[in-house]
Amino acid sequence: MFAVERAGVARALSGIRADVVHAHWTYEFALGALKTRDRPTVITAHDAPFTVLSHMPDAYRLVRALLALRTRLKRPTLTAVSPYLAERWRREMFYRDPIDVIPNPVSASMHHSQGGAASGAGPIILSVTDSSRRKNVMTLLRAFPIIRARYPNAELRLVGNGLGPDDEMARTWTRDSPASGVVFVGRRGRDDVASEYARATVFCHTSLEESQGLVLLEAVREGLPVVAGRDSGAVRWTLFDGAAGILTDVRSPQAVADALILAISTPERASTEGFDGARMVEERFGTDVIADIYLEKYRRTIAAAAA
Repeated sequence: MFAVERAGVARALSGIRADVVHAHWTYEFALGALKTRDRPTVITAHDAPFTVLSHMPDAYRLVRALLALRTRLKRPTLTAVSPYLAERWRREMFYRDPIDVIPNPVSASMHHSQGGAASGAGPIILSVTDSSRRKNVMTLLRAFPIIRARYPNAELRLVGNGLGPDDEMARTWTRDSPASGVVFVGRRGRDDVASEYARATVFCHTSLEESQGLVLLEAVREGLPVVAGRDSGAVRWTLFDGAAGILTDVRSPQAVADALILAISTPERASTEGFDGARMVEERFGTDVIADIYLEKYRRTIAAAAA
């Protein structure tokens, strides 16, 4: 399984002098890195393989889960990007060694002006996601007509893989709901995504499960009201235990619509009073903060290997 990739990683690392090796994800990169037995290695888990498999049951995810299981059996030095993910690895993978939580970093604000909807236009709901079953975009699409009944000029903009105007989800939705106010933007580069955040009124993420959820932090950093799942893995933790967003049942179109209408009509209720999203994101998830945590992790890993 992914033997060529694993061998390629190991071969590349064999020609590099390093005090410590750090592999992200627990699949072929991790297994390739763990072949370099002469150097201490850190592995970062970015997902819970069997949880992902439960949401997207197919042969590819099964193979990936088996790869992660092989990694787990080697008892690597492991970090996870959220407390939720660390707990999933203990519960699903029976990992009993310590797991340090080191989240993914978020860069500083993109510094685009926060414009929201143009004068006289309706609110703009933004979702940066993909079309997979786990991301649950269909619930948001089904919620949107309820919102349009309250805000006839509302617009829903969907950004990400599988969400382009020629993709299957767009073809199906526009065939069944022409002139619906939904814009299938599709995959875009960083600058274009920054512009999408800047023009939005509210951000919605209906994912059923997240190991962390960087798009949530990007939305908070840009000052957007956020609606997301109350039981969607690490979403609650990522949103500062709910202080940075409205948490709702993202399996229910009505609940999603109600939360979005609340966020649009009274955006100040989308976060705890006095909450400074940009500052909090920088203090907990800023690139310099996370880099320092990793450097300390490397030092401890090297020292433990030398002991």
